[in-house]
This record gives sequence, structure tokens and C-alpha cells, in this order.
Amino acid sequence: MQAKAPLDQISVQLVGSEAGEGRPPFPHRLDLDIANETDADGWLLIPYVIEEPLDQGLTCDAAVAWRINEQPLAGWVTVQGPPSFLALRLPAGAKWQLRKLRIASYARPPQRIEVWLSDRLEVEGHGDELKRLAGNPPRSLQVNAKARAGQSWRTPDRKRLPVKLGAVRKIVLSL
Repeated sequence: MQAKAPLDQISVQLVGSEAGEGRPPFPHRLDLDIANETDADGWLLIPYVIEEPLDQGLTCDAAVAWRINEQPLAGWVTVQGPPSFLALRLPAGAKWQLRKLRIASYARPPQRIEVWLSDRLEVEGHGDELKRLAGNPPRSLQVNAKARAGQSWRTPDRKRLPVKLGAVRKIVLSL
């Protein structure tokens, strides 16, 4: 059985944000520094649309792993809901710098975003499928490039299934 990450020892800091132009939903880019100071993996969940918060009840009918320049970007999985969210698998000891992470908002400019940390993430009845799709992420990561869809997984018959979490810590980031 996997050790559980003490969530208060995982930090998420907003070091910059940038509002984009266009029509709603407006693109918004975040610069985040993330550190997992524990000896266990954890998950960071970030909603794709700020106005579709994670507390609406998480479901999944598909998930997609990501790649940059044709290389798998281990640790990144999009869970298609609603609400859809990015799930980052944070290995023990991880120190990540994410730049220009794209989300969306119907407000201009958005004031805040709520992200969640969890020590477990799985789709009901499909135990480690998201963990397998996320692969083995590196402890050190700097991303400042466009990611593209890679390997995907779908629930049987595209049935929407509940997403199960372990302990959760909610973090509000002021933009």
C-alpha cells in the first residue's frame, strides 16, 4: 500500500499570472512553483475553467496524458468531467516550476482560483488507471512550452464514473 502524503507539506505558490485576450472563456496563464516536501506521492488538481469549481462533484468519462515535443510529460493527466481538470501527480520530493499553464475564465479578470491537493486520485472501479496514465514523473521539472494530447483512456461505454479522492486540502490562489 502506498504511503499517504501529509498534504500540509506540499506547497503551491502562484508566482505570476497573465490574462489573455479574446472572447469568453478568456484564456488565463498561471506561473506556479510546486514543492512536495514529503516522502509520498500526492496529486494537484487544477480546474480548467475557474467558474467550474472542483466541489461540483468530480466525474470522469475519459483521461488524457500529455506530451511536449513528442516526449511524454509524465505526471500530467487531464480528467474530462464535468468539471474537467488537470491532475498533476507529484512524486515525493518534487520541485516543479510550471510556466504559462493555461486555464480559462468567464470573468475578466478572474480574482482567484481554488486548487486541491489530495493523497489519492482514482476513477471508481478503475483503481490505478490514472496513476498508470500519469507514469513516473520526475522530481525536478521546469515546463514553459505548449503541451499536446498524448495517450488516452476512456471509461467503458464512455460512462461517467465518480472520481475518488483521499484526504483533500484546498488552496485558494489570488490572481
